[in-house]
Amino acid sequence: MFITHDLNLVSQICKRILIMYGGLDVEQGVLMDVISNPLHPYTKHLIDSLFEIEKGQLVQGKRDQMPFISPYGCPFEPRCAFSRRECKLNYPIPIISNSRTVRCVIYEGGEIGRN
Repeated sequence: MFITHDLNLVSQICKRILIMYGGLDVEQGVLMDVISNPLHPYTKHLIDSLFEIEKGQLVQGKRDQMPFISPYGCPFEPRCAFSRRECKLNYPIPIISNSRTVRCVIYEGGEIGRN
């Protein structure tokens, strides 16, 4: 296990990745699958705001501040464009497909990768 915010370093030494937000897991899977096709809204935000994929390398960009996180529901809910009422009440169950896991209500009852 290797814990870091440096996705460039992760991309050089890891095969799998676990994305956490507010101390809770939100997405995990094969590193390049997660980086090239992020499923959880936070993972998308992380990739977009912190790093850019440029010629197969991750290049650091701007940093973002983390807001107050409620002890209930999804920790990313206050910032999420897909937020629903249930996001405030309960932490989403993991949705598992092949080698990917994501915790987000936008995938409940559907297929991972389609929202």
